[in-house]
Amino acid sequence: MSVAEQLVIRSASCNSSERVESLVGFLRVRCGSLTGIPPAIAVPPELQQLYSSAGETLTETVCVQNYLTPPEALRISDGMIPIADENQGVYRWAIEATTDSDPIVFGRFEETDPWVDLDQPLSSFLTQFVLLETLFSSPWGASASHLDPQRMESLAGELRPYPSPVWRWPSLGARLFVRGDAIAFSCPNGRSPNAPDPSDPHSFWIGARSPAALEFLRPFVSVDWDHVQIDA
Repeated sequence: MSVAEQLVIRSASCNSSERVESLVGFLRVRCGSLTGIPPAIAVPPELQQLYSSAGETLTETVCVQNYLTPPEALRISDGMIPIADENQGVYRWAIEATTDSDPIVFGRFEETDPWVDLDQPLSSFLTQFVLLETLFSSPWGASASHLDPQRMESLAGELRPYPSPVWRWPSLGARLFVRGDAIAFSCPNGRSPNAPDPSDPHSFWIGARSPAALEFLRPFVSVDWDHVQIDA
């Protein structure tokens, strides 16, 4: 069983400190040595633990698509601490200014929008965010932007889903998976991010450290996929 699969399985039943400990262990296997930077302000212990262990590695090496707020740039703004941003600034994640353990993460699309409770504890958010960024920084992978629901479910049947809770960006119904060394992500392409239709097509991304981890993907790949790099 791969370290990614172990992380996903353990995340379903462990406490927040153990979840972050597992995440740091996963990063150590994927990245080798880690460089940490303590946060610039008082933050919940899960964020303190992750940044002190791997803050520089995460913000400089792993997060190439979306961005965790660098440890030295953490600030309180209107009672919130922004902790991550979508790469085009379309979406932002934040926690309330607190040092309590494993607070709920909030999100919003525009600065004028109210913060929305995502019903997701910080430790689970950090785990899923880092797994997703590890996918995007992988040297091997593939993606498709228009898989019909039947093809998507056939493919999902070959993968192990992250157990909980629901990931709501870029739309409700987004899912994170692992299979061996491979990490995958899918989301509905519907017009309403908060009310997906079962008939909506899906976007799908998968990444791995080696092409061998993606051999299972060959029967699913077709000419309408946007990117395929699975051959050594």
